[in-house]
Amino acid sequence: MALATQALKDAIKDAFQSEAVRNQPNADLATTELAGLLADAIETFVKSGTVDFTSGEVTGTCPSGGGPLTLGTASGGEIS
Repeated sequence: MALATQALKDAIKDAFQSEAVRNQPNADLATTELAGLLADAIETFVKSGTVDFTSGEVTGTCPSGGGPLTLGTASGGEIS
């Protein structure tokens, strides 16, 4: 299934409109609430995708830039 890009756009637009309508007098609070709405929209977007993987080596990249990282071996949809 493809990622729900239009749903993400709609959620971001709704978040901005929601905060604009509320006319929040406290800028820090408004920014925090908007950030929360955007984070929720992005999380939903990322989780809207699916990964189909049957078997093979499961790898990733170390966030600190340390290069490839072997996470395990997948077989029948399970990682060991």
